[in-house]
Amino acid sequence: MPEPDFAGIDPARVPEVKRRIGAIEAYLSLPTPSGSDAIRLARSIGLTRYQFQRLVNAWCEHRDAKMLVVAKRGKASRDYGIDPRAKAIADEAIEAGGFPAQLTKVAPIIEKRCDEAGIKPPSRATIYNWIRQRHSEELDAYGAPRIIVGRMWPRLVVKGHPDTFPLLLVAVALPEKAILAHRVSFDHEQPPSVIDLVDDLFRARSAGAEPRPLLLSPNDVKAARPSLGRHGLQDLKSHPRSLQRVMSETFGGMLSDLRVVFQIRSALTSSVANLSRQDEAISESFALDTINEAISDHNQRSGCSQSGFDLSAG
Repeated sequence: MPEPDFAGIDPARVPEVKRRIGAIEAYLSLPTPSGSDAIRLARSIGLTRYQFQRLVNAWCEHRDAKMLVVAKRGKASRDYGIDPRAKAIADEAIEAGGFPAQLTKVAPIIEKRCDEAGIKPPSRATIYNWIRQRHSEELDAYGAPRIIVGRMWPRLVVKGHPDTFPLLLVAVALPEKAILAHRVSFDHEQPPSVIDLVDDLFRARSAGAEPRPLLLSPNDVKAARPSLGRHGLQDLKSHPRSLQRVMSETFGGMLSDLRVVFQIRSALTSSVANLSRQDEAISESFALDTINEAISDHNQRSGCSQSGFDLSAG
């Protein structure tokens, strides 16, 4: 039997889905399953007989793994019941607010205009999401070609590491948003090596391709200095702007369908206590596969062929 398709299911819920499929297949494999069989297998996965029977029926009819667990809440960027007129007012105010628009300046204007029109204004969190989305789109359209090195923490709870999310160190081609190289660590005391990542970049570059400036934070320039010197970029200076902010603006909290954070204080708040009943901490190997698949899917969505690049000091 082919492996079920777990695409679109939160990684923390895949172990529970697998358990439920196992119980369902065990039930269906019985020549003449009885009510006591249904009760026994239902209890083995923490369900009532009737809940289990509904899952069996759904699996037999659809064989869709997503139907075996409750879906998590959708992205915060969705427009839940927002009046289209309020969205139009917000779009106009955000555009007039310049690049980038400031929430503290734009939100009162939107709220005032909505009040004058007799409609409910969007929340400030929603307005902020719209500003960030527009900012990212404008960066895509007008940003000069460059490569930045930064960090993100996928929101995955991993067995053996209940107090932190994995750390993903990436080199990103902008404005395409393509991830050119990456390294992963599950222990915040032993983060991925910047010098190894930079070496990966130098190995992947193409002779004769258009050079792109390599942008590194001060600490990363210091860490990567031996590699930079070996490859003729010993004069590379650190980037004055926060590259973590650029990362946040570029990805907007998502790597494909995987939620990510960009600040270490957010990454160090992971806890198994935050898992719901259907969630479970996942193995390092499954987490690594999930991250690699998200990167691959993200690069495909970016539409960038990654045809070739070279590196320069600026």
